[in-house]
Amino acid sequence: MGQAYFCLLAHYAASPALQDQTLLQGATEELVGYLLDQGLDQRDAYLPPLNGDQSADWQTFAGMYAKVSAALPQDTAVQGDLAVAFG
Repeated sequence: MGQAYFCLLAHYAASPALQDQTLLQGATEELVGYLLDQGLDQRDAYLPPLNGDQSADWQTFAGMYAKVSAALPQDTAVQGDLAVAFG
């Protein structure tokens, strides 16, 4: 996911209206939607405030994602579905 995030920002986000916070907020909303659809509500699935620094914001998102992912059942189907939800 990190590679796709940085690639998108570097090569496809020519519009100044597209900011990293927008991408990461959208990813968080997709994550929460997937979790709710699967009955896997996680209280840690929220995005703390971002500051506009692409690398720092990615680290904030990645830390939240890792924490949520680790709290889910370590079932390959669940983990695979979670990865696909971001595909």
